[in-house]
Amino acid sequence: LSNGYFRTLISMGAIYHGDNNLLAKLYYDVGRSVMQNNYEIDNSFGDVIILYHNLALLYYNLGINEEAIKVLSEVIEMCNDHFGVELEKLRLLSDLEYIKGDTKSEMEYLKEIVNINKGIDHRLHDYMRLIYLEHLLSDKDLLQDAVFYFNEFLDDIVHSFSYLTEENREIFVEKKRYDAEALKTILVSGLVRLSESGLLSDKNKSDLIQTLYDNELLMKGILLRTIKGIKSIVYNRKDMEGITLLNKIEDYKVALSLDTITDNSRNSLKDSIDYYERNLMHEVISYESLKKELAVEWNDIKGCLLDNEVALEFVKVPYIAFDSVSYERNVFFAIVLKKDSKNPEIEMLCRESDLEEIMLNKAHLPTNRFVNNLYRSGNPRITYGEKLYHCIWEPIDKYLNEGQTIYYSPSGILNSLSFNAISHNSKYLCERYNLRLVLSTSEIIRKKDNDNLNLESSVVYGGIKYDVSAFEMKAESSNYTSKYESDSSSFLDSLQVRSGWNYLEGTEEEAKSIFERLIGNHVSASLITGIKANEESFKSFDGNSPSLIHIATHGFFLSDPKEVAHNPFLNRLGVDFNDSNNSSRNSLIRSGLLFAGANRAWIGEDSLDGVDDGILTAEEVSKIDLSNTDLVVLSACETGLGEIISSEGVFGLQRAFKLAGVQTIIMSLWKVPDSETSKLMVLFYENLLSGQGKHDAFRNAQMAIKEEYSSPYYWAGFVMLD
Repeated sequence: LSNGYFRTLISMGAIYHGDNNLLAKLYYDVGRSVMQNNYEIDNSFGDVIILYHNLALLYYNLGINEEAIKVLSEVIEMCNDHFGVELEKLRLLSDLEYIKGDTKSEMEYLKEIVNINKGIDHRLHDYMRLIYLEHLLSDKDLLQDAVFYFNEFLDDIVHSFSYLTEENREIFVEKKRYDAEALKTILVSGLVRLSESGLLSDKNKSDLIQTLYDNELLMKGILLRTIKGIKSIVYNRKDMEGITLLNKIEDYKVALSLDTITDNSRNSLKDSIDYYERNLMHEVISYESLKKELAVEWNDIKGCLLDNEVALEFVKVPYIAFDSVSYERNVFFAIVLKKDSKNPEIEMLCRESDLEEIMLNKAHLPTNRFVNNLYRSGNPRITYGEKLYHCIWEPIDKYLNEGQTIYYSPSGILNSLSFNAISHNSKYLCERYNLRLVLSTSEIIRKKDNDNLNLESSVVYGGIKYDVSAFEMKAESSNYTSKYESDSSSFLDSLQVRSGWNYLEGTEEEAKSIFERLIGNHVSASLITGIKANEESFKSFDGNSPSLIHIATHGFFLSDPKEVAHNPFLNRLGVDFNDSNNSSRNSLIRSGLLFAGANRAWIGEDSLDGVDDGILTAEEVSKIDLSNTDLVVLSACETGLGEIISSEGVFGLQRAFKLAGVQTIIMSLWKVPDSETSKLMVLFYENLLSGQGKHDAFRNAQMAIKEEYSSPYYWAGFVMLD
């Protein structure tokens, strides 16, 4: 019998542990017998420790504490005969004291573990246990170790990112995400508990809040910000070697996205991407330059705020609820920073489950009723406006003054809410504050450069025909040449909303009105409608995009696994909703925009050789260079939605256009009405062309529509994201 058999027994026991404790115990007992009968178990004492540890925990879960103590004592004695297992022995000893109920001894062992690990082996679950013990023993000094750990954590990430490829960075962050989440839990849980007990000095409290904020600034959207940061470093320096490498990488990525390449070609392309990315990181991107891009601190943001401006960072924390000695799944906090703040302030908001309950209560309703009931005040049995305000905004209202500009960055489920429409005493937040949505409040540092739109050139799409004959599609496709090979590859709704692939009459009028206003104000503009508004026309912007792109069409984001499974278009692309190894890519494919002829591919008709299918996925957008584009207006349904993936945010069209290099995006959070959307968009452009900044132009257009249509359904569905 080999080590492999022994490890298999341990693994099988772990699989059944908690679900079938008796079967788990059987596997552990057989494993113990194998070990005790001196079979060929070589160089595997670490596995022996795992076996005994799991068995002891099993006894403890079953309430048989004396057996758990006996098993732990046995393996601890065995540790005395082995070298290099000091940490493992300390963990076993801390568990032993935990089961015995000797909290002070348990804490001493855990402190020893943390001191040994500091700067060497970051295992934050040891910190987590210590934070809980603080509740019992009030050891406030331990929280300062968390501040120390963050600095180690920051250096580790930036150092690793300075040589890792994009794919490896994603793997690395996924491994580190637990540490980042645990660190937030440590900081918040200890901060709240010790503040309540009066054991935390003002200095220590400010240090902990600052560290929590800096941690969120580091981790929120770190993969996206790294990609943007690398491009910024290269182009700002006008580094020709870096520009050449970036172009090669992008070309290979485009080729890799094609569904016609062979497995051998795919592997070869991946190797080439890896090779050029390593060259880029080694030859062009330094540790210092990357750290400057990533390591934004709260003080940097404070220094950029004006007197009437506020930074509001929402943080989702896996919070320890000490009172019930349990874990809340997630709790939202808000960090508030003003120009005159000595330190950031923090407030606990609500549990994620509270918001989910509010959202799910009305999810079965038609969109207009769902939106009205979710945001408006009134009968609390029907409307949820006051409850939403109480959950999200009431705790921070005391820091704010009406008329202030508030840069806010949501987290988790908050990304799906229109903050403008949250109401209190029949007054919406947009009537009290000037709200500006940002991916992270670190974007405030660049805010002074992105308010005025430089309208050098523009392209307007609308009146797109989704039913196009094969002959027409081929004829229009032939007008474009591109490095992008053809991607040819139950949304019917009788309502005139921007969902379902029916023709949208309002979009043609909208596009023409906007085009005429642009031309009338001497802005270079192109109008693309009907069958000419094909996917090829959009992809032709690659590397030479206009400063403004307006797209009035259908948008989609598929979140229902059953809908994904039965969708002919996604089936052809091989999208597996449950494929965790490709969750990021799958999320981008499940979101997109519709161009001419899209119905053909959507219902599963045969593809046309050399012709794009008319369905522009978010993944395809992300591979196009739109860095010359300041503003993209997605005048379509649900273009702001997507899969929320941990601290990286929303994986959908908004991420795709950011990856493509677009500065600002206007997008929608629900199925918006066709006619009222056209009015909103025309008003926005009238404001913009009259000299208003893009943020004021958008806000003023929404407020004008609100005066005409009181329901948030008509005016609050669109948001502007920097």
